[in-house]
Amino acid sequence: MTMNRSYFMALVAVSDANPNGDPLNGNRPRQHADGKGYITDVCIKRKIRNRMQDMGRKILIVSDDRVTDGFKSIHDRLDGNEEFANAKKSKDKDKIAGLVCDTYEDVRAFGATIALKNGKKSDSENDGISVGIRAAVTIQEAESVDPVDVVSTQITKSTNSETGDRRGSDTMGLKHSVRFGLYVIKGSINPLFAEKNGFSEQDKEDIQQALDTLFLNDESAARPAGSIEVVKTIWWEGGDVIYPASRIFNTVQISHKDGVELPESYSDYEVSIEKLPEMEEPIVHDIF
Repeated sequence: MTMNRSYFMALVAVSDANPNGDPLNGNRPRQHADGKGYITDVCIKRKIRNRMQDMGRKILIVSDDRVTDGFKSIHDRLDGNEEFANAKKSKDKDKIAGLVCDTYEDVRAFGATIALKNGKKSDSENDGISVGIRAAVTIQEAESVDPVDVVSTQITKSTNSETGDRRGSDTMGLKHSVRFGLYVIKGSINPLFAEKNGFSEQDKEDIQQALDTLFLNDESAARPAGSIEVVKTIWWEGGDVIYPASRIFNTVQISHKDGVELPESYSDYEVSIEKLPEMEEPIVHDIF
């Protein structure tokens, strides 16, 4: 049975936290020129992968601080699979792609490019192969509804880290956070690539659960517990009429409540959803 085309949206409330720092800008929360904050799609997919791992699913692209299988790289993880090693020798791209998709849920969802070499030095272009796997699940960069106010706090150290009696400067640097922002994540599931990758209904349920709990076990100094959380998720299943993705996402209207000029929390917003003709009612999870 072919999976329906699906679309999803998640609203993320950020209070005094850094949802996605920019290493090229002193790790400040990312902002567009108009002041609106954003979270990269790579960051969102990383957190979904972490939730998959917490669910006990096998994932290929594992963070260094979450390695539990002893493999320090993607290639080591693949080469540790005997079936993959045999497929690699045959250079059968379809077999390699099928095996990787069968094994790893994040590859079935987000695709991957598997670049392989035979380990021998040679000038021949035929020594290596590259296997491309298209993503069944695509996710857009998340953007805040309103411009965000970034607060920068100077932090200092209260102990001497130098040797002997020598004391270094008390200043350590700056810590940045978003005072408050409501971010919107948008994504979709393509049934064609889902079928090709073997992306299943169970995989889709895992994505739904991951979105609902996206920041569980993600606490850090930049994101203290309760400072960033998903407050609402919305899922649409394709119907008899194929609507453009923009038309579907635009059915969700997010506005300030009467009298609110500068929102300070999610409760300062009104969220309404229009139903499209010949399309099922969206599935709404209110988590707030």
